[in-house]
Amino acid sequence: MATVRQIQNVANLISSIQVLDGTESVFPTWSSRLDDVLGFQNTLDIVKGTLPRPKEASKTEPSATWSVEY
Repeated sequence: MATVRQIQNVANLISSIQVLDGTESVFPTWSSRLDDVLGFQNTLDIVKGTLPRPKEASKTEPSATWSVEY
């Protein structure tokens, strides 16, 4: 059986993409799209800086060490 490969021409869709030109009407649309994409990739928390970091071990607490005494 022969495999048919279709090539889609997206050149006609390029004109429908809004250009990020700094106006207040376009930026919220792009910002929303970026939030959606980053959310799908599970990287939005990294970009927003809300990724929880592990607590650093304090110097006053005794560290967990292995005891060699039996």
